[in-house]
Amino acid sequence: MLVTSRVFGKGHNGLTRVKSATYEVTKAGTRLAQGGRMNNVVSINVGRELKKIENEDLAYQAQILGMDKVQLLEEMVRFQEDRASKGELTLAMMKRGRFLFKALEESAETAELYELTRSYRRHLEHELLAHKQKQSITG
Repeated sequence: MLVTSRVFGKGHNGLTRVKSATYEVTKAGTRLAQGGRMNNVVSINVGRELKKIENEDLAYQAQILGMDKVQLLEEMVRFQEDRASKGELTLAMMKRGRFLFKALEESAETAELYELTRSYRRHLEHELLAHKQKQSITG
């Protein structure tokens, strides 16, 4: 069965919808249809996981917006320690870091802190874009 979806979320039929795309739904999984061809199995569980991550991102953004300058700086230190311990930036870290460094940029009292946070936020946005491009090529 082919299903066309236009919004991310759960539809009335229980299928996970991701933006504007057409899917073939089978018992084995869901295949994304592109240009009349079927490629890349898209698991409904992956869609659920994406929705969960999106909700967590919104909660984190709300948490960041409620922080004062000292708390933001403490969160920046935690972010950097987390990144150092993992050895690489994960998708979740890139998204959270973007919120964090934007808030730090907007509350910076010195030109040095402003430039540092702006530079790092832009780096994270570049990493997110590269990740999305990589996903569109491979998946």
